[in-house]
Amino acid sequence: MSDLRDFDFWVEDDKIRVRHVTARSLTKISSGQNPGADYSDKVISLLRGDIRRSLRGYLLHELGHYLCDRMDHGKDGLTQEDACDLLSWLPYIIRDERNEKLRAYLGLRKV
Repeated sequence: MSDLRDFDFWVEDDKIRVRHVTARSLTKISSGQNPGADYSDKVISLLRGDIRRSLRGYLLHELGHYLCDRMDHGKDGLTQEDACDLLSWLPYIIRDERNEKLRAYLGLRKV
């Protein structure tokens, strides 16, 4: 777990910060919905002590919250079509040259 470092990645001009935080920090974060992760104001917070496989899933889940905000979708009424549109962002995010640390975190080789 000691190799899990905080990093930033980009979605077009937005810098998204990924931070590994304590459980105590997560209980104080905005949504309170998931003790493993949270998203608020371009910061994805992940539980420092969790396993990497879980953290990868949490990161992508929280990235979805960012994309919903960016696309101006409310928390209710997201359609299947909207969810599919959110997935269409992933190739662009993954391929962005600035996102080498994100690719490494997700266990992807350079694409």
